[in-house]
Amino acid sequence: VATVARSSIDDAEHMFEAPLGMLADFCGATKCSALLVLPDGTAVALDRPVVVGRDPSVPAHLVGSRPQPVVDPSMTISKTHAAVGVDDGEAWVEDLGSTNGTFLDRSRVAAPTVVPVGTPVRIGKTVFELRR
Repeated sequence: VATVARSSIDDAEHMFEAPLGMLADFCGATKCSALLVLPDGTAVALDRPVVVGRDPSVPAHLVGSRPQPVVDPSMTISKTHAAVGVDDGEAWVEDLGSTNGTFLDRSRVAAPTVVPVGTPVRIGKTVFELRR
């Protein structure tokens, strides 16, 4: 088991783990080049954009994206919070008008933004990482 993400947000430690080899296990024969790994261990292949939130709906400009609900007992994640995807080998994140924002490390995302490998992504109080 390898650590996927560890980030200090508001002095609270947020850490989760995922097994090595996860990309091959989840992507199989698809064109997936990255995984979205959520704190509860859910791994989502980024073979197409993914819209995350408490109960996400796919906005018109992201038709064809996969909605991915995120469990949020703190209620800091919006119903439709952010989109994550990979284009031309680069992972990106876009805030979809959320109340509490989307952050790369500690910088707020204002437009679709490239996510460097290993950079924590925070939506509300939930931290995840894109893994290749």
